[in-house]
Amino acid sequence: MAEDIKPILENKSDGHLRDLVLTIIKESQVIEHLTPNLINILFEPNERLDTRRLAMECLFSLVDDIKILETLISESSNTSLNIAAKGIEFLGANSIDLGILKRFFRACSNLYPTEKTSLDDRRLQGNRYFINKLVWTLSAENTERLLNFLTDELTCSCGKEYYECFCRDGISKLVGKLLDHYFDITSLPYNPEQIWGWLKNLNYHRDESENFCKSVKAIRENKDLRQGLFKTVFSGLTERKKIYNLKQSRFEPHCGAHSGLFFSADDIEYLINLAFEENNLELWSTFITRHYYFQHNKLQLNNQIRSIMRKQANQKPEFMREWAKANNTDYSIGLQIRKRNSKSNRLDRKVKKCESQNRADNISFIQRNRALIESGGHFGWLVNFSECLLFEPENIQKEFGDEELMRTSLKNCTSLIAPDVPNLQKLAELRSQSQRLHVETVLYALCLETIRMEGTLDNISKQILSAVKTRCNIYYDAVTEDERDLLKCEIDRLLFPDVTSKENYLKEYVELQLDKFKCEHPEVEVLRDDEIFSDFKANLPLEWLNKYSGLSYYALDILFDLAVHYGDKEQLKDLILIRCDEWLGRIESPHIDKPEEKIIQFWFLRAFYFLNLCDSQKFFYFLTQKKSSIFFFEGISSSLNSGSRDILPSLTSDKIYLLLDRFIEDWPQVNLPSSYGTSSPDGERAYRFLVDISRQIELDASERTIHIIEQLIEDSRFQVMRQNLKSMRANQIRALALRNFIPPNISKVIDLLDNCEIVTVEGLRDRVLYELDKYQKDIKGGEFNPGNRFYSQGGVRLDEVSSVEIIAEYLKPRLEADSIVINAEHQTKDKNRIDITASKVMDGIRRLLVIEAKGQWHTELFSAAGNQLAERYSIHPDAEGQGIYLVIWFGAEEKVANRKQHGLKSADELKVKLENDLPKNLVGLIDIFVLDVSKD
Repeated sequence: MAEDIKPILENKSDGHLRDLVLTIIKESQVIEHLTPNLINILFEPNERLDTRRLAMECLFSLVDDIKILETLISESSNTSLNIAAKGIEFLGANSIDLGILKRFFRACSNLYPTEKTSLDDRRLQGNRYFINKLVWTLSAENTERLLNFLTDELTCSCGKEYYECFCRDGISKLVGKLLDHYFDITSLPYNPEQIWGWLKNLNYHRDESENFCKSVKAIRENKDLRQGLFKTVFSGLTERKKIYNLKQSRFEPHCGAHSGLFFSADDIEYLINLAFEENNLELWSTFITRHYYFQHNKLQLNNQIRSIMRKQANQKPEFMREWAKANNTDYSIGLQIRKRNSKSNRLDRKVKKCESQNRADNISFIQRNRALIESGGHFGWLVNFSECLLFEPENIQKEFGDEELMRTSLKNCTSLIAPDVPNLQKLAELRSQSQRLHVETVLYALCLETIRMEGTLDNISKQILSAVKTRCNIYYDAVTEDERDLLKCEIDRLLFPDVTSKENYLKEYVELQLDKFKCEHPEVEVLRDDEIFSDFKANLPLEWLNKYSGLSYYALDILFDLAVHYGDKEQLKDLILIRCDEWLGRIESPHIDKPEEKIIQFWFLRAFYFLNLCDSQKFFYFLTQKKSSIFFFEGISSSLNSGSRDILPSLTSDKIYLLLDRFIEDWPQVNLPSSYGTSSPDGERAYRFLVDISRQIELDASERTIHIIEQLIEDSRFQVMRQNLKSMRANQIRALALRNFIPPNISKVIDLLDNCEIVTVEGLRDRVLYELDKYQKDIKGGEFNPGNRFYSQGGVRLDEVSSVEIIAEYLKPRLEADSIVINAEHQTKDKNRIDITASKVMDGIRRLLVIEAKGQWHTELFSAAGNQLAERYSIHPDAEGQGIYLVIWFGAEEKVANRKQHGLKSADELKVKLENDLPKNLVGLIDIFVLDVSKD
């Protein structure tokens, strides 16, 4: 058995057969004879993690466990350390030699990124979760020993600032995990000196929350431990500079220290009391807090600390001198700040005074010209009133002094501004120039105020309503969503009583932007977003796309999406082909600018997605001349962007093959980390897209898909994807076999089990094969020599047609009892004739089994199963893609496939050869039966 297993273990394919074998033999005695093979697998760095792990589990009972672990640790790769961790867990982390654990954790520290590690390499560091799992199994004693070992003599070796220092990152991360575990499994009291020894030289680049880090929570919540830590660190320390540096580098947020050490208000109070009790003036003065002139959120804490320190300063003269000195310095700093800000404050006061004066002058002007303004005759004040109403209505009284006057002026302005109301043509021109008129703001405010007061716009002219309709998509700060909707509905009611009025609006306003003014961002989105125009979504986008060839990309994108959703697909395909042919004729022009390049990409891309491969292939080759063009398709069809362009059809398998064939050499294989996005490197994005798109092949369930998968499997460029492609092929074969399959109901299952009733095409196939097998036995061993019927009286074999008739004649009476109808030379589509068909009605539907028969001499003997039976006959809608290939064998002396020198000696040999030549996608669907009627 060992000799049979060795080739499997030596085969480095990416399948799971080796893993299955290793799992089976793990407990058996055969592994004693496979030790060299297992060692090769275990210590091969390029092997899969699971395969190496299984090999280790097999070897543990045969060779020195410690030697295996030391070899894996010395490799120091993520995979080897992962396997070593599983080995340590298997042997027992607390029973194994401590030296192994020390070397293991020291090696694990190198798995964390450093400043020299690129972003890609950081993402490829691998999964380090196995370290957490091992840490959780450690005893308190081993955890403490490892903490002492890892932090002993831990210092910065690079000499950089904490935010640039990465030399301690790996050790710091591991110590953090061990500390979390230590506080989880131990209880009070703790030794502050020991804890500080573990914490003092750690360095982190991110602060941790107590919600996610148990050591942070334990240190923050344990008052005795905290005070013990601070006393250990600061008691007896009298050098001010050293105190300050220690405070800033270990106990302030964002300083690289362990997050559990950060100062709180209670900590500062404890330290100033400690310093006062020990008469440590240098330590006490370090915590004197200054006045916060601008940070009011710190005021309460600041006052509390200063109050305590002031009381303490009153008790000791030397402390009072330090207190006074600090306050004098603080006063000097505050004076400098006030001087620096005084000029700015004077300017602010001057500006506010000018604004106040202008406001008073405006109110005075309004009162002096009250009659004119109230009648709506002053356009400038109408604009000011309207803007204030739409953006800051709370400032109306302050700015104008009379809110009622303002509203009255808006109400009275209708007749006076009527001559200035622009028509739709003028508004379309303004939109094309990205301009607006002040009168539009006034009109919107007028309609808004009217509907607020009266609830209707019946008294507003249609010209004004048309102008305001063009601004209904604009949001104003002081207009609620409900008010906007109410205003829009009222305008729509009055402007669009019928379909003709809607169409006129679109043609006079929107279409004019496309036609006459060539607007870069025409308001075609109203077709998409405004339900009042939903009647035109089916025809108008397609009409405009056909009518205007010079549309901007913005207009194209919106109109095309609408045409896809609501329009006629065949007309859209015709349009795509026309536009692509037009651009293809101009593509060599030296005057193609960037916007036109974008339009070309737009049409050529859609040709590839919407047209068949034959029509779109020429556009595809122009589109993909540069390797970077892969990102056109990646932005549409990648898994990351799968929802962003759901209006585009899914790619068929032949188009996916074209993409893979075009780009696989431009973008070779790279490692793909589990985290990715649009910021990933181009090489990674491109190759990930190729992998993604290859998996989408199986979404196209058709016969051609299997053929394309076969091409990819045989192509050496896709070696890495081969295993996935094989799985796709198997899935496709299964899907095609079950394409028309309907599971039998309970009664049919009972008939099948109790009465041998035929309820599926598969059952029909088995029944016919059973009768053919019986016929074979009769021919070779029957007492009436039925095989002689295949020869004439002179001993000459019959031709193919006559032989088929004999076989059909034999089958017919034997299958009629099961309501199976046998026909010879069955006529099908395109004048194709099937040699024999077996049909049966199941659940009211006729099911057909196709039998293609050939004499051994036929020139298409070895291709007929795929070409005739599969491609022409078994695709009959009633056949479910299944059939039987029946070959009649007359002996080795007869030609085979029209060749005398064929080397086949028996019917069995011919059957084996035919089965080997049968396309893999037909295995399980087509049965081969060689009927031996030879005289041997």
